[in-house]
Amino acid sequence: MQRMIINILLFQATWFAAIFGAAQGHAWPGPLFATITLVIHLLMRTHRAVEARLVLSCALIGFVVDCLWARLGILSFAAEMPRSWPCPLWMLSIWIGFATTLNGGLARLQRRFLLAAVIGGVSGPIAYSAAESIGAILIHGSRVPALCLIGGGYAVLLPIMLRLASACVKRRGAVGNACVIASTAEARA
Repeated sequence: MQRMIINILLFQATWFAAIFGAAQGHAWPGPLFATITLVIHLLMRTHRAVEARLVLSCALIGFVVDCLWARLGILSFAAEMPRSWPCPLWMLSIWIGFATTLNGGLARLQRRFLLAAVIGGVSGPIAYSAAESIGAILIHGSRVPALCLIGGGYAVLLPIMLRLASACVKRRGAVGNACVIASTAEARA
């Protein structure tokens, strides 16, 4: 229980650092806090390499979705970033922090995919609305359709990410370090 609370607090610290930093025009607080969160998270895990791959994979999935929304003109971001990037690194930082919760604070949702979809569908738009009210992002066009799209995205992403986390935990528990070997073999196939 203590690890779960630490995990949730670290994610929240990462989220606030990234959002408030971006709103002030600073891109560095998010990556700094995400790094701290990831290191602490991995230090509390037995199978660190597998967990690191899970966190980074899920973070990249979320980041790509945000980049897609930016390319489609649904939202834009505060804080400077290279012009060729559709999303800033501080958004990747939020996804890294979030991905640490899949086997942490959100682990109890791993077999409750419908509940996870509802929670994702509601919490995603709330988080983006809060980020907009702080000045870190700008939601373009009509708010309701944009927030519905974001909610729909989270309603799909959260169960998928939890399923990935659950599969990795199940495989680790059943065959120990074979999850690392199996993940490597699958990547080569």
